[in-house]
Amino acid sequence: MTLAASQAWKSEQENRETIAVSAGNKAFLHWTSVGVEKKEGLKNHMFGLEMLVFNEQCKISEILVLRQPLESQKAELFGAEE
Repeated sequence: MTLAASQAWKSEQENRETIAVSAGNKAFLHWTSVGVEKKEGLKNHMFGLEMLVFNEQCKISEILVLRQPLESQKAELFGAEE
């Protein structure tokens, strides 16, 4: 979860699943979180996928994070409320 999202989010329940790619230097983490947006008080379910890329020394060299937007971000990102 990105820093901005973690500052705006209070998690009530989190789950992580790890899937390692056997042919390469990448690992994928899928996570879900149920919680409340601190400022708005909106309760929702958020999920995301993280890709970790490892260098030759088996240390993380890159991280890519894709996540479900918070409820308060949806209107801004998608241009309409659901």
